Amino acid sequence: MKKFLIGVGALAVLIFLFEYVYAQSSRSKKSEPKAEQFISYQVLRQWSPGTSGIGMEILVSPENTKEEIMALAGHLKQTNLRYLKNNGMVYINIFDLRQAWANRDNDAYPQETYFKHFLVQINTIEDQEIRWVAKGRDEPQKKQ
Repeated sequence: MKKFLIGVGALAVLIFLFEYVYAQSSRSKKSEPKAEQFISYQVLRQWSPGTSGIGMEILVSPENTKEEIMALAGHLKQTNLRYLKNNGMVYINIFDLRQAWANRDNDAYPQETYFKHFLVQINTIEDQEIRWVAKGRDEPQKKQ
């Protein structure tokens, strides 16, 4: 009888351990969204600011909503921070019009147009937040 009870106890412990490990592995897989879940984008320029950092200028479609763009920005920030060493910086700007990006250093380009299409700035040295910087952008209708 003792052997039977020990066997049942050992089996219960094994089942508990299996359930615990399975639950932990499922939880970790669900917490990391896949890149396919985010809107598509194009990297217009990439560089290394400072001794350890990642700089990117990104183009998204003007048909993407603020919510979609901010979700992508959060994903890009976290993904790039993960690969940096020695507290390197992440510097990312997101635009929705190539012409505005191409004129980012052109003082003659209309500032109202520029800031309508310069959407997001991420600069982890100055600020840990992802900042929505667009002014006067018409929000597209959500996709069904």
